[in-house]
This record gives sequence, structure tokens and C-alpha cells, in this order.
Amino acid sequence: MNPPYINDEFNLKGTTLRVGTDCSGLDSPIVALEMLNVNVEHIWSCDSDCDVKKQILSKFKPQHYYDDMASRDVSKLPPIDMYIAGIPCQSWSGLNTKRKGFNVKEGTLFFEALKVIKSLRPKFFILENVTGMLTHNKGQSYKLIQSHLESLNNYNIHYKVLNTVDYGTPQNRNRIYIIGIRDCNKLLNILKVPTLPIKNFLNTRLPPQRDKCLIPRRQKCLEFAKEHYDINEADDWIVTIGASFTFTRARLNVCPCITAFASYYYITSQERFITIDELLILQGFPESYKLVTKNKSKCYRQVGNAMSVNVLYHLFYALLENY
Repeated sequence: MNPPYINDEFNLKGTTLRVGTDCSGLDSPIVALEMLNVNVEHIWSCDSDCDVKKQILSKFKPQHYYDDMASRDVSKLPPIDMYIAGIPCQSWSGLNTKRKGFNVKEGTLFFEALKVIKSLRPKFFILENVTGMLTHNKGQSYKLIQSHLESLNNYNIHYKVLNTVDYGTPQNRNRIYIIGIRDCNKLLNILKVPTLPIKNFLNTRLPPQRDKCLIPRRQKCLEFAKEHYDINEADDWIVTIGASFTFTRARLNVCPCITAFASYYYITSQERFITIDELLILQGFPESYKLVTKNKSKCYRQVGNAMSVNVLYHLFYALLENY
């Protein structure tokens, strides 16, 4: 069954794209393009995580795989039409109190992505990251990124903050998408679509596990959330129950932003933690998409680091239909 955000009128059959992806996690861009019936020539993928590598090579058949953006020879990369990079967020995320921006390798990977764009000059490129990139170093880091991108010849650059919940899947996930289109000055209009309540994305047949989930310290976090957010447990609240009150968050009918620690997202109406399969669906993946690894902590990390397929689906359609 197709995810509910799929629009039957969206069909890019006949479109062929040579695609390269860097740090896109579970290769969400390839999933989204295939849902649009694009004929994808999957030229390369790159990720330093060996478990992500196994996932990508199992699910997809890129012509090349690179383990490290920084160690490859950019001049030898094959030509592509579209380039997508989800630069690691650790150095930019507001959840990281010691975020170091360009002062660590993860932050400098932006410049590796820039090398790809300058060398291959794809028709389209998309760079995705957390919105903390906008505020790091009082906005100076982002100004530097803008200046580099806007110096690219013949590219029209669009800066969009897009939330997963606005594109058919109930997850509150704001991300910045920097979109470059070569030789085109049109505006890019990505239309929002309605989102169904979260119960439509949950497996309501699973048994409750309240006693197993709510050990004493998590019970205290739930009680804190109930008071702070005025929660009725019979409703579909998702509460992030961590080790302390500091990281406790709650949303009604919407999942809080999925992170690597989503194993402790408690569904009050179901009296259990959210499952990996449900998280994948909330990230826009079809029900048929399964993870190769059986290690749960690695699964949660992979889903938390993935791009939202539903956002890419609508972004790609706006991009490819009009340009």
C-alpha cells in the first residue's frame, strides 16, 4: 500500500535522472524519486556508517559506493543530473551544547559537497540539514554558506525551511533545504498537503506494554509531561520519555521530531513505545521498506538520521515538473 501522502496525479514517468547522494542515510532521495516513477540511474551513494552501507547496498544498486566524502577524488566522480547531500547535523544541532560548526570534520563536509557541485555542475542540487545551522555562531556560519553557494555561476538558489508535518506525515521535523537549479530563474513553489492524525500511521493491533515501558523514572517523566502539557492519556499523545525532565517533550496527534533516541517515544493511547516500523512510516517510507540490521539501537539511529521521504517527494515533484 502506498503512503497516504502519495498523489496519483504526480507521475514523472519518462523522466530519467543520473543521481548521486552523500550522507542521505537510508537513501531517502532514491525512494522518493522511484515513487514519482522517475527512471533513476543511481550513480553513487556515500556514507561512512558501515551499517548504512549494508542497508544501501542491500536495497539499492548504486554504480559506485564511497565510504568517505573527504577522501575521494572529486575530479573522478561520474557526471550526474541531480545531487543530494544530507550533511551530518552533529556540529549544527541545537541539541548539541558543544556544537562546533566548521571546526570539526562533520561541519567541513559542506565544503566537500561544494566541491562536487563546482566540479560536476548538476542541473539540480539539494543540501539538507537541521535548522540549527541558521543560528550557529550568531548566524555567521550560515552567511558563509550562503556566500559560497551564491557565488556559483548560473545557479538559482532557494532556501526553504520545510516541516515534515506539512507534507502528509504527522512528524514535527523542521529542516532546511538548500536547493540549487542551474540556468533557471523561476520561483520554486512546494505546495503543502493535509496530514492525517497519527493514529492512521500506527499499528493499533499491538498489545499494550505499560508496565514494561514505564519503569519508575520514566513514569516520573510521563507525570511531568501530563502536568506540563495537560495530557489526557486516552488521546494520541506521543511523549519522549528520556532520562530526565529536561528532554521530555509531547505532541498530540503528531510525533515529535524523530531522533536516534526515538526508542523512548511513548504513545499514551496505545500504552507502549513507538516501533521502528512506525517510525519509518512517519519518515515517509513505504510499509515495504525494511531495515537490514536487527540491532535496535542501530535501527533507531538510521531512521533518526534519514531524510523525510514525503518532503523529498513533494520537493522533487515541484522541481522536476516545472524545470
